[in-house]
Amino acid sequence: MPISRLLPKGLSGGICCALLLFAACSNEPPSWASLVSSRIRNQYPDTKIEVLSAHTLKATLDGRSLMVDLDDIGLQCNRGPRDCDHALDQVLLELHGTIPPSMQPSVQPSVPK
Repeated sequence: MPISRLLPKGLSGGICCALLLFAACSNEPPSWASLVSSRIRNQYPDTKIEVLSAHTLKATLDGRSLMVDLDDIGLQCNRGPRDCDHALDQVLLELHGTIPPSMQPSVQPSVPK
C-alpha cells in the first residue's frame, strides 16, 4: 500500500518528506526535557542544563539554579499550545529572575523558627 494512502488528505509530499527527515535526524525521541531545554537554550544560550531524571530538569544561568518539574510542564502542554507557551514562559522568567510581582505568590511560605 502506498504511503500516500495512509496520510491525511491535503498533506503534500514535501511536508511529508520534511517531517520524515526531521524525525529520522534525531537520535532521541521527543520528550518534555528536550522541549524545555531547547526553549531555554534558544532564549539563554549560556544556560547549563542537566536532566536529573525523567521528571526533573536543572537549569543554571549566571549562578541561579532552577529545578523544573517536567510533569507539570507536560500537564500544561497537554492542555493546549497557549497553556504550554505560558508554562514555558514562566520557566524562562523565573530563570532570568524577572517574574513580575503580579505573577509571584502573594503569600510567602512560613519559615519555622
